[in-house]
Amino acid sequence: KEELFLVMLDERFAKELERIDRTLSGTDDPETEARLAAAEFIHFASDDDWPRLYFQFAAHAARNEEFRQELATRQQAMRERLVEVYERWTKQFEIDPPLPIADIAAMTYFMADGFLVDRLIEPGLDEARAGLPRWRRAGSPPLSSQRLREVLDEPGRVPVRPRLVG
Repeated sequence: KEELFLVMLDERFAKELERIDRTLSGTDDPETEARLAAAEFIHFASDDDWPRLYFQFAAHAARNEEFRQELATRQQAMRERLVEVYERWTKQFEIDPPLPIADIAAMTYFMADGFLVDRLIEPGLDEARAGLPRWRRAGSPPLSSQRLREVLDEPGRVPVRPRLVG
């Protein structure tokens, strides 16, 4: 059962990374590509069965050290691959990200993970109520300091915001 899940996870991660990599091809304008990539990354949350299965195995990993290590290895590989995709993309457009790419990849990954958990608890939760449209407008990842500032300054934003240098 564990091996089958890990194979499914590998296939799922590969498919999502391929989709993001294709979206961040460097052939369109950077803002459009960043928005599309944000939509693509959260795409896997639209499958109602996957989050249940994923978190069932996450709970299993909390009780089984060997499996936890296998799952952690795959999650780390996913984040590392996101870093590679984001680095390639920022170099194509000569974008100077406001944060280290590894941090942006981790934030993107953990935000999507959290959204999946919340959708399990609150099935009616949609992207708008989770704040994802604003994240998309910033470009997910928020690879431009100026664009991130513009989105943070929009009316209705959350009052707490990071201090950006640059």
